[in-house]
Amino acid sequence: MYRIVILRGGLGNQMFGYAFYLTLKQRYRFSFVGIDPIHCFLVHNGFELPDIFSNIHHKKSFKFYRRIQKLYSEYSTKKLFMKVMEESPGKFLSTFANTNYFFTVYDGFWQTEKYFENIRSNINFAFQFNKTKLNFKTEVLCTILEKENGVSIHIRRGDYVDASEFDGICNLNYYKNALEKIEKLVKDPKYYIFTDDKVWVSD
Repeated sequence: MYRIVILRGGLGNQMFGYAFYLTLKQRYRFSFVGIDPIHCFLVHNGFELPDIFSNIHHKKSFKFYRRIQKLYSEYSTKKLFMKVMEESPGKFLSTFANTNYFFTVYDGFWQTEKYFENIRSNINFAFQFNKTKLNFKTEVLCTILEKENGVSIHIRRGDYVDASEFDGICNLNYYKNALEKIEKLVKDPKYYIFTDDKVWVSD
């Protein structure tokens, strides 16, 4: 039995997809469970998982995945395949494992912890940063963060502002409310803002 998870999008989406892959790997111990990163090679910074995390070693290869894609697109062999897709982003699909096809292809973003809440230790192990690849500035920042109650604020606007597929983006009130909660939970927090829209943040 073969089960293949198609990865899409940038690093965050790839992490969700990989966590879902780990769930399938745990559930189907005697099957081949693979990932297909072909759909994220040309998006943002490409297939980043093996570059960012030291315990992920999947190769950036097209060959195997192209062969599989050809199999489930050819009329003579596609009847061996079942494609499982999300009903809607972020919604848990309880029937995701109900398949007995020889090949099952999973296509989605799988962005809910319900898929992998039972394999927390596996995910923590997989997502270990590869510190050998840190540049000097990042090493200095890590050292500073370890000595204080650093809080990172990620403000992404850029391509999200005019993207029709998103139902709005976080406004200023969202960030103000978040800061109020952080002030109650963290003693003497020091904020670090990461953004692709410095003008909006500065204003």
